Amino acid sequence: MFIIETQHEKIPWRWVVILMIMSQARVFALFASMSMTFTMRKFIDSPAIINSVSSLDVLFNLLIAAPCLYFSDRIWTKRGRRLPF
Repeated sequence: MFIIETQHEKIPWRWVVILMIMSQARVFALFASMSMTFTMRKFIDSPAIINSVSSLDVLFNLLIAAPCLYFSDRIWTKRGRRLPF
């Protein structure tokens, strides 16, 4: 396990990139939601493909959201807790 560093005056650009990638999770969740499944039924005939695309949201929650929530509980910034997430 590593120590999370906070309250730096300047942060590395890779941290900014990582936070931006995590913030794009909301956009991904929008496209993998149930409404997208009904939209795909108009264009895709295979139920297996529709099911696999709609299951991406669950896979995303397991692989990306869980670590983000873990780190958000343990981060402190100048403005308070959990603000980057």
